[in-house]
Amino acid sequence: MSEFFDDLKTGLNEAVAIERGELKGRKTVYEIQPVKTYNNNQIHAIRNSVGMTHEELCEATAKKYVQTFALWEVKGKWENPDVITWNSSGRSTVYEIKMSRSDFLADFKKKCRQAERKKAGCKFYYVCYGDFIKKEEVPENWGLIHYINGKFKEIKCSPNNWGNWDKIDQKRDLEGEIIMLVNYILCNKYFNQQRYCFNKRYCPNSSM
Repeated sequence: MSEFFDDLKTGLNEAVAIERGELKGRKTVYEIQPVKTYNNNQIHAIRNSVGMTHEELCEATAKKYVQTFALWEVKGKWENPDVITWNSSGRSTVYEIKMSRSDFLADFKKKCRQAERKKAGCKFYYVCYGDFIKKEEVPENWGLIHYINGKFKEIKCSPNNWGNWDKIDQKRDLEGEIIMLVNYILCNKYFNQQRYCFNKRYCPNSSM
């Protein structure tokens, strides 16, 4: 493209010279090539080769692990989970996306990670873009997933406490999760920010 503009500049200078009678005219022909198209697999390969953005990995995680309904990059009361999913019983899982080691270490300093605070989610996972997080570095009640070469690999499973509802709900920020759902409705209705997806088993007519 820069070569085209260089030629255009040269052509303008030549036009001025021709107008002054200092130069004879010449003709340059440009051939416009058709735009190359890519299929989904090729697009996926290109994205992996150049890397993903945080938002792209959030979306990929939500669509991979959606149970019944999922949101990504949503605002709550005390915390703003990168991804949160709910199953058909209303139980939620939070996924924190980490693109760098410094981002992972900074996560422990968040107020919502303090033990005395209620937290969104019944289960918790870190999703690491690469393998710079080791399973022994992850808190006891968190799981770990590595995303490498376009594939998710579970390194550590989040503890299965689904049966202990009373204990979970005492520590769970249900009000914060309701605020997330309200923000989803507002963003989708007024700002057309479609950061959500459904499990097609429960919503077969959904395109998301």
